[in-house]
Amino acid sequence: MSKRRLPPHLPVEAGLIELGHDGEDQRWIWAHTCPVPGCECRSAVIVASRGGEGALLESAAAAKKILDEPSPQWGLLGSAIREDCAVFALDIDTGTTTSVDEVMPGLLPVDRYSGLRELLDRVDGNVLEQLGRLWYRGKGRPDPETVHQPPGEVGGWEPGDEVSWDEAYFGVRQDLYVIGDRAYEAVELHCVTPDCDCGRVNVRFDDIESEETYVGVVTIERSGELGFELDDGPRELLDQLWAAYQKRHPNWRDRHARRYPRMMDFGRVLHAWYAAKTAPKVGPNDKCPCGSGKKYKKCCWTKTLEGRA
Repeated sequence: MSKRRLPPHLPVEAGLIELGHDGEDQRWIWAHTCPVPGCECRSAVIVASRGGEGALLESAAAAKKILDEPSPQWGLLGSAIREDCAVFALDIDTGTTTSVDEVMPGLLPVDRYSGLRELLDRVDGNVLEQLGRLWYRGKGRPDPETVHQPPGEVGGWEPGDEVSWDEAYFGVRQDLYVIGDRAYEAVELHCVTPDCDCGRVNVRFDDIESEETYVGVVTIERSGELGFELDDGPRELLDQLWAAYQKRHPNWRDRHARRYPRMMDFGRVLHAWYAAKTAPKVGPNDKCPCGSGKKYKKCCWTKTLEGRA
């Protein structure tokens, strides 16, 4: 059996993530994501400790030694870490603990760990996005949110349409929420009309099992006013999803404000691309669009060619 071809191992410190919030004691976790380039699994191995950063790093180093092997022996993780540490699997997109028996055979059930619920309550959207970036780094890939996507990738777009963050920058994770036995995605839609200062954001909740319908939309005006619009779901479900979104992103207004200038930058690129795409084609024997009355080939055509050169 051939060994896995993996990118260079990240240092153990690369997986350290702080969970502390204002007014709370400082807590850390250590995370390890799948390094196999062709594997799209979204589970991260998490090591948590109540013994402080030193205890966590000690257990993280032991866990990393096992996980960096070409064929990791998951069953050794439980005995490799300190007694004041816990190890479990976390889904990067949903933020939920996964079935370790299926994902990582040999690990103990997550309900064996005391204080796990308290720890998971601190895993907010910021932490999950750090895990998403770690997932890309571990596979030797660049962070997809550092540059915008080609404007032609936004299928069917026309001026006046909103654009989602993931369409513009391909987010490091899907923002998924599990309600009952179904999963829903929060899609943040932004106005990208140049010089428009409305600042409006629509958060649409999609049922990921249906491509044609969505539960509803929460409209957030710059003034702070909220609007709720249902599509194919009960108001109670939309309220549940909005409450879960606010819990995961407690600073959601700041989140939208940070993304606003980048979405407007993408909007300018998108509008320029659309204008060039839909501009009428001028033949060499047509009248020059500059209004001189001359044929295009006798007027601005040469300038255009020079500009391209």
